[in-house]
Amino acid sequence: MPVGYLVSVGLAALGTLFALVPLRSLGNLSFRLGLLLNEVPIAGFYWLLIWTSLAFVQGDINSVGGWATVGLAVLTTAGLAVVAWRGLQARPALEQAMAEALGADWRTAIDPELAARLRRRLPRARILLLPLSRRRLGVERVANIRYGDAGRSNLLENLRVGAGDLCLRRRSVA
Repeated sequence: MPVGYLVSVGLAALGTLFALVPLRSLGNLSFRLGLLLNEVPIAGFYWLLIWTSLAFVQGDINSVGGWATVGLAVLTTAGLAVVAWRGLQARPALEQAMAEALGADWRTAIDPELAARLRRRLPRARILLLPLSRRRLGVERVANIRYGDAGRSNLLENLRVGAGDLCLRRRSVA
C-alpha cells in the first residue's frame, strides 16, 4: 500500500472537497484547506500528476489500495476541473458588480494603456503549461538605490519592465 501517495492524494482530495463544498460547521478550517485549490486549481492538478507519475514509476500501484488511490486522484482531478470551470464563470458576475459599484461607464475612467492590457487575451497555453515561470523577458533589475540617509533601511530595488514601466520596491532588510 503506497502510504505516501495516499496521503498526498488525500490532502489534495480534502482541499478540493472544501473548495467545492465549504463546510460552515468547520468554520475557518474549511476555508483555509480549500483556499489554494479554489484559487489555483491547476496547482492541485500538477500536484496529483507528479505524485501519480512517481507512484507509477516506483511500482507502487500494484495493489488494490494503490488502484483505489489512483481512482481517488482521478475523482479529485474531476473536482478540480469543476473548480476551474466555476472560476471561469465568475467573469460576468464581476463585470456586473463593477458596473453596479462604479457606474456603467467605469471602463472609460481607466487609463487607456491599462485598459488595453486588460482586454488582451490571456496566453492560456502558457498559463497551463508554465504557471510558475521564473521571470518575464525584458526585465532589468537595478539594486541598492538610495532614497534616504538611514543606511540599508533606505534602499530600493528598481525593476524596469518592458519599455517605460517602472516598479520600485523597498528592499527588505534582514
